[in-house]
Amino acid sequence: MFKPFDDVVNYQAYWIDNEDYLDLLDPHIGEDMAMKLGTKNIPVRKFWKPLDVTLFQNEGTVDIPDISEWNRMLCMNEKAFNILNKYPKPYGEFLPCNVLGKQGYLFHCLNFREFKESEVQYAMYEGDYDEVISVSFPEDFNDHIVMGKTEVNSNLYFSNELGRVIKIEGLKGLILSDDISLQLPY
Repeated sequence: MFKPFDDVVNYQAYWIDNEDYLDLLDPHIGEDMAMKLGTKNIPVRKFWKPLDVTLFQNEGTVDIPDISEWNRMLCMNEKAFNILNKYPKPYGEFLPCNVLGKQGYLFHCLNFREFKESEVQYAMYEGDYDEVISVSFPEDFNDHIVMGKTEVNSNLYFSNELGRVIKIEGLKGLILSDDISLQLPY
């Protein structure tokens, strides 16, 4: 399994204006739920309308990504979508968007998995969960993409095959860590 991170050192990141996003979703699921959508198992495809995706300028970067994470969802340009769409398709919904004026997609993962107590080790602080020290999936787990939830946070995780395809195809914008307990890769 791989844990994806935006490569903010080398690439800009895709960005959607929060006002446009909330104008679209607030009437259907409310503002609070919309802002947490990437960590909720709530389909929105039936009332989704394409939004404009721009760039968030990460300091010192000029290169444009093929794929990046926004609000716990994956934002893909057409190239990334054409290469990857068959892998996450069974695990969520693709939401069309306009990436820098061209066809693109957000992928909203609807495949949620709460880690069992035996799969996570936590650092505790004054009796509360502080951070994840280690996390693991069962050997027979083979979903290509999943939103894994611990007592501390929620993160996307990719199968080895999905990570391999991203690397082989040279898709830009993500760092894929095989240390899925890692909090930040830089």
